[in-house]
Amino acid sequence: MPAIKVGPGRSQRSHTPDEFVEEAEIVAAAGFYEALARAFAAGSGRRAGEAA
Repeated sequence: MPAIKVGPGRSQRSHTPDEFVEEAEIVAAAGFYEALARAFAAGSGRRAGEAA
């Protein structure tokens, strides 16, 4: 099954002892999640494999 991994911050800092996320990265992630949700909602009427 196709999948994607998303989250705020740099992957190199993920799950490290000094992990942190910058405020700008959180703001950027919020914009990404909004765009993703809107794109999903716009295409939710299509069936799997059906062209956009």
